[in-house]
Amino acid sequence: MISRFAATLAWVFLLAFVASPPVLAQAAPEAIRLTHVHGLFYSADGASLQIPGHRGIAIFERGRWKQGPGDASDFAGFSAARDIWFASGHPGLKSNASDLLGLRRSTDGGKTWQTIGFAGESDFHHLAAGYRSGVLYLFNSSANAGMPQPGIYRSSDLGARWHRAAAKGLKGEIARLAVHPDEPSTVAVGTSSGLYLSRDGAETFVRLSGEQRIFSVTVEPSGAAIWYGTYNQRARLVMKSLVPKGSERELTLPAMRGDSVAFIAFNPLVNDEVAIATTKRNVFVSRNGGKDWSQIAHEGETNG
Repeated sequence: MISRFAATLAWVFLLAFVASPPVLAQAAPEAIRLTHVHGLFYSADGASLQIPGHRGIAIFERGRWKQGPGDASDFAGFSAARDIWFASGHPGLKSNASDLLGLRRSTDGGKTWQTIGFAGESDFHHLAAGYRSGVLYLFNSSANAGMPQPGIYRSSDLGARWHRAAAKGLKGEIARLAVHPDEPSTVAVGTSSGLYLSRDGAETFVRLSGEQRIFSVTVEPSGAAIWYGTYNQRARLVMKSLVPKGSERELTLPAMRGDSVAFIAFNPLVNDEVAIATTKRNVFVSRNGGKDWSQIAHEGETNG
């Protein structure tokens, strides 16, 4: 009698186990770590901040970090216009592509990429696209099949044809390029010798700031001013008006030691929201035009 009862009870437990299998613990998502920062921009809908680096694109959205879509390419150069992204660099670890990606573009937020050209030939570290105009500028450090001389090149047809600009008056080692969002001929360049501006498609430049090394440059979404970062015993973030004889104003920075602003990005849909990334991979966001800052990454470490 007892053995029959025990057998029946065991059978009941077995049926319950099969009907409701145990829930297996899921591994926590891998924390996002910014090993390198090679760009900084907001998505076109203003919902997320995106950082290209050596492991694809890291995305900060709704207070959390996540890995972007598409292959995890090693992005050395990156620029995002409203409807199209441009990138250069090296393939990811799981890719069979050439060691030099040349120039690529994406029209679906980085899910897929199309090669424009120069694969296997060039690695462009300095790219800048007009946010609404779509004009593209790049600095080519060495000759390739389509660019017989080093220098600044521009394209008005998404990279199909290129023109080498004379860049008269430009001095120093190029650090950053920035293009006016609407005026395709207006481009700013930060170098080891200062901040320069061209109104004729990089043919001629005038210097806007003194002889100081520039680490970051971008143009406001309105096109009214340039923001740039420098370092001389301390980091500085400066806003330079683009109107004739425009004023210059230094902005407040969060506390940082031995660090400088490497990238600046504006939210295209949220007024006064601006983000900065530093040479030490610190990332800050301000929602009041740079008066106060919230840190969202500390030397590459994020909240996952």
